[in-house]
Amino acid sequence: MAVVVEQTLPFNTKSLDLTSSTRWNTLFPLLRPTVKPIQTSKNQTLLVDTSKASSKNLHIIAIGSAGNFSSKLLDDRHVTAIVSEPSGGAGILTAQDIPHALQSAGVDVGAGIVVVRCGKERKLEVHEPGVIEVTANGELETDHLLHLLGNATPGTKANPHQTAELVKSFVKGTTSTHSKFHTEKADGNPAVLHAEGPSAFKGCREAVEKDLKVVLKAHSGQEGDVVYSVHFGDVNGLSRLENYIIVGEIAKFLDAQNLPYALSHSTILNHTSLARGFSISIAPVPTSYLSASPKPKPHTASTASLLDTTKTLSPTTSKIPYSDAEVRKRIEAGCNAVIKEEPTITEYDTIVGDGDCGYTLRDGAKKVLDFIKDKDLTHLPQVVASLVSELEVNMGGTSGALYCIYLTALSNALATQSSVPAALKAALEQLCKYTRARVGDRTMMDALIPFVESLEGSGDAGAALEKAEQGVEGTKKMEAKLGRSTYLDESATRGVPDPGAYGLLLLHTTNTGTMPSTYKKEKPWDTDDIDKWKEEQFTADQNLGGTFSEESSFATLFPKYREAYLKASWPLITRALEKQGIACTLDLVEGSMTVKTTRKTYDPAAILNARDLIKLLARSVPAPQAIKILEDGMACDVIKVRGMVRNKDRFVKRRQRILGPNGSTLKALELLTQTYILVQGNTVSVMGSYKSLKEVRRVVEDCMANIHPIYHIKELMIKRELAKDPELKNENWDRFLPHFKKRNLSKRHKPFNVTDKSKRVYTPFPPPQEKSKVDLQIESGEYFLNNAAKERAKKEKREDAMKENIEEKKRKREEAFEAPKEDGETKKKKKKRKSKDGEKKEKKEKKRRKSEDVEMGD
Repeated sequence: MAVVVEQTLPFNTKSLDLTSSTRWNTLFPLLRPTVKPIQTSKNQTLLVDTSKASSKNLHIIAIGSAGNFSSKLLDDRHVTAIVSEPSGGAGILTAQDIPHALQSAGVDVGAGIVVVRCGKERKLEVHEPGVIEVTANGELETDHLLHLLGNATPGTKANPHQTAELVKSFVKGTTSTHSKFHTEKADGNPAVLHAEGPSAFKGCREAVEKDLKVVLKAHSGQEGDVVYSVHFGDVNGLSRLENYIIVGEIAKFLDAQNLPYALSHSTILNHTSLARGFSISIAPVPTSYLSASPKPKPHTASTASLLDTTKTLSPTTSKIPYSDAEVRKRIEAGCNAVIKEEPTITEYDTIVGDGDCGYTLRDGAKKVLDFIKDKDLTHLPQVVASLVSELEVNMGGTSGALYCIYLTALSNALATQSSVPAALKAALEQLCKYTRARVGDRTMMDALIPFVESLEGSGDAGAALEKAEQGVEGTKKMEAKLGRSTYLDESATRGVPDPGAYGLLLLHTTNTGTMPSTYKKEKPWDTDDIDKWKEEQFTADQNLGGTFSEESSFATLFPKYREAYLKASWPLITRALEKQGIACTLDLVEGSMTVKTTRKTYDPAAILNARDLIKLLARSVPAPQAIKILEDGMACDVIKVRGMVRNKDRFVKRRQRILGPNGSTLKALELLTQTYILVQGNTVSVMGSYKSLKEVRRVVEDCMANIHPIYHIKELMIKRELAKDPELKNENWDRFLPHFKKRNLSKRHKPFNVTDKSKRVYTPFPPPQEKSKVDLQIESGEYFLNNAAKERAKKEKREDAMKENIEEKKRKREEAFEAPKEDGETKKKKKKRKSKDGEKKEKKEKKRRKSEDVEMGD
């Protein structure tokens, strides 16, 4: 069960104005003509049902606030009068005032009256013989009491004393509970606020049983024969399906407890809270006042009807011979066609319906195929009759019901009629008794009726199928009169066929063995020598729209080194574009080229070709070659290859593969693909047909992905030779094309590197066993040392190795600074260094001589 927690009222409270007594007093008599408004002495309006004026039972009067009355008051006939709460200057209407007001309206109150008020607590008052006033707690108990009084036994309704006892038992023993759905979730499920607190909604059964256990807990010790009056109220309007589910769960629970019950229902509008929910009220009532509801009995088909059906579908009475192979072939063809076209039917129904027609027909077709696998189709009437019971379960919606009705009638007609067209006609007549749909209503009947009538009249299945196709085509222009399409505007359904009619048309293929098509007209002008792929040249006479209303322009920049070439070639480019009515401008200051439409432009695609022209010129394509882009059937593609390879050296190497030795690879690609290819900088410019551009792009992209172009060249050469053979022209060529596997050279086996290549003397004896580490330690004596001695020996060994390394490095450094010896070199005599005392004496002597020279100069 899916529970929707959003409010579903189509209008807000202010627009509905349900709390206005004047609105109620005006609308209620219009809804029920037998209701007459009566003005009381206290300026209140009493709505009296005059059809109950001469009733011998107690009259029931409901008093409540406007807008909170039960929805059942519009249908229930046991309520005599309705009074809304006073508003404005109206006085309070008491129970003693009501009999006089009813008598003034011509109502016989001799049997008595029961006044039911909606209040905040339960209360019972007997004012005088025949006048009973009871106050219920809220709208739920008010509705419960009104239904209880209306469903009481006939003797209780006519006896004021028994009615008072019934109301007394209600006031004394009624229990109720309220639950509402919450927008927040609990444990990943929608939350339900029960009387005991919020909990996760896992299923309708758990939620209902939880509330029933609460309200029945107070009646666990009930004594005597009682019937449980159970009233279920949906708050703020649950759907009809949700109401049925909740009521069903209530009945199942009470049946499981073996409790007799009488069930009633009403809808309550809660204007203070928009949350939806449900409420349950239970009151134990003696069996003398209320009878339990009878339990429904399961439906069983009568023996006579079964015998009649068996007799009708007896294989001995069938007048039409059936071939199992032929019938099976036709049924499978129609069902497979429906399954294949399910997306199309669903797409149509999504536009004009609720989107389930395709799924319904697909599921039905699959069920038919599965059902007839092991059936003998020579007894077709019996098989069709058995199939209907299976389709009733698997096919839903309106179309499913119509198919089941039609097949049921068809199974009987196939057994009684003398031909298949007559059987189809008889089944159609039976179907028309159950539906008002006819031709022109935009339904499946627009395809079924023309098909059956044409087949029954002419016997030609092909002509009948054409009539059905015409009917389906006609639904594209029809305004829907039945079905969900009636909710849509005609403009929304225009151009879309009816999904049901289209699906039925697919099933009609079983009668002709061909798929439906609306393009079966003869075309004498369509001969084999016509090239359907050739693009005809567009001339100015074909432009019926005249000049363009707006100007379109494109511009592109070009590199500096192209300036001189473009300046020299621009007159040629200008003349070529003038033929197309395109203006062009070369701006040498900004380094840009611009093309734009003029009033002479007649081809809308010319400006796009001009855009490609300046793009190719900017990529160094020669002007005579670039101008060819203006021709029909010629296209271009500028492939940006720099971003395909991150490493620059690798990019240059792979780009060179496209060119090949002396440009041989590039020339081979041009010849095989009939294109012009220019490798320039970071791009590869290609000109040719659309198919050729696709092939060249694949070669270039694979080359940048480290797949050599030679593999593609071999493949293209093989394809060119295969295309010359007319027998292989339209076949699959995969078996002829080479399949190159990528090899990873880094994983190849490396040979063992042999260092000692000297010849050895052959000996039959194996080589001596190498000494182990322990043997070597025993020979050196290290094995017998303790741990401290071993560490000391290792340390000394490391120090000796370090000293040797230091000495070796020192020796190598000194070799670099050693001076070479020269021939005839003479040794210079070294001067003897004087002692320090002699140096001091010599300095003093020099100082003395210097001072004497100064004195002599003075």
